[in-house]
Amino acid sequence: MHEWTKNLLGSALKSYYDDLVAAPIPDRFIMLLAELEAKETRDE
Repeated sequence: MHEWTKNLLGSALKSYYDDLVAAPIPDRFIMLLAELEAKETRDE
């Protein structure tokens, strides 16, 4: 693979990752995590 292709792909992936980690966590996902944690606490 050419160096410029690697650089282009790397830049595109970094941009995608940066957007992904900057996005807010959906409320539904936070609720599911809280339910899982509560269940694990009850099971101990």
